[in-house]
Amino acid sequence: MVGDRKKIMEKRSSLRSWRERGGKLPHRNMYIIITGVFIVLIALLFYSFSINSAGNNSSLSRQQNKTSSLPENISKPTSNASKVQTPSITLNSPKNLIYNTSTPPIDLTVSGINLSTILLSVDDGGSSTIPNNGKTAIAKMPLFIQVLKDDFSNQQKWTNVNGNWGIKNGRYTATPPGNFSIALADMNIPANKFAIEGTINNKGTNSSGGLIFSYSNSSDFYYALALGGTKQWVIGWYNGKFNHKTVVDDSKLQVNKDYRIKLLFIDGVATLLIDGIEKAKYNFGTLLKGSPGLLVINSSTEFDDFSVFSPLSEGSHKLTIVAKDTAGNASSQTVNFNVSLDVVGKLGIPVVKKGFEITVMSVSTTMSFTGILLQVRNMDNTEKAFKLTPNPILLASTGNQYERITKARSNEIIQNNIYGMAKREGFVYFENLKEGEIPEKLVLYVNGDKLEFMLNASK
Repeated sequence: MVGDRKKIMEKRSSLRSWRERGGKLPHRNMYIIITGVFIVLIALLFYSFSINSAGNNSSLSRQQNKTSSLPENISKPTSNASKVQTPSITLNSPKNLIYNTSTPPIDLTVSGINLSTILLSVDDGGSSTIPNNGKTAIAKMPLFIQVLKDDFSNQQKWTNVNGNWGIKNGRYTATPPGNFSIALADMNIPANKFAIEGTINNKGTNSSGGLIFSYSNSSDFYYALALGGTKQWVIGWYNGKFNHKTVVDDSKLQVNKDYRIKLLFIDGVATLLIDGIEKAKYNFGTLLKGSPGLLVINSSTEFDDFSVFSPLSEGSHKLTIVAKDTAGNASSQTVNFNVSLDVVGKLGIPVVKKGFEITVMSVSTTMSFTGILLQVRNMDNTEKAFKLTPNPILLASTGNQYERITKARSNEIIQNNIYGMAKREGFVYFENLKEGEIPEKLVLYVNGDKLEFMLNASK
């Protein structure tokens, strides 16, 4: 018993001595070692994750660089890409319309940024270029369809009547041996409506060149010319001598300069346009069917890009406009329209008849009468008679017919001669309409020729 107690005391003394020397229990060292190993493992895992993340980002960056260097014909994903603005085409009319070749053409407006080329074609035929200022272009709904286009790459479409004609530097050139030279297109065009246009360049100081229309023979044809010597634009008739019917001075007319000349003939009225601007006009009345052609007087004149247009036929047609900008962006628009050969005007839109331009300005209805305000303009340079005979007729929405009446001390339109190029306004009065009726159609007889106007704007 005493021996056992002594052994216990010796162990306690030895343990106290180990603690005093800084000693620790053996199992605590094991805990410390295990904790240290665990910390090292966590550090290694974190380091490995960081390396993998950096590697993935680098790989993605390299992949993006590869994608950006792909050939242009291989599509690549884009985000928030800016859309290029293409030219826009605005029509001042519905997409489906009916109009008459005697009414003024409808404006077609093309707008955009840095416009380059505007092309217009009818029924998939030849295209004509519409001038633009880089931002907008105004085209007219065509009254005609192109039946001849010649850039003078050959001479097959022409008959030389007289003079020395030939193709030089891609242009048709004439040098008269004496008085004048004539070349005719191998075709006839209608006598009442047509258009001829081309580029001319008078090469000599006294050179004069232009267009021939309604050619019958070498002593009977009509012409529109640029007179280089006197700096004038003229329209006239040749019957063995030149008879200038309209002469317009132009001090800016130059030789050795290109001009776009156009002769528009509608219902007897010839209009000369230069670079799209009206220069002269004359009412010849009825002409015989004949050939279009080219005319040179004195020296020499060059011609290029010659076109002939005939009236659109009655029925359905298709108008196509193509607009391009300087960057190559393009827009196109198609309009389907119908042409009626019956002369039917509309409120506010002028119609040409017998050399007069007639417009229904307004319609007013009171308890005692209906008044229709007319504006009549003489399109000729000479004075001529204006008569509404037989009397006008007014048709109501119900189909009822109303006759013209005369009002004392009123501003009724005067029926007598109208001076050349002058206009006149006045009313035509009709009987009072029944309750609930509205004016629908006006029937006029201008010097005996029938002319109708639709008064209901919705029709």
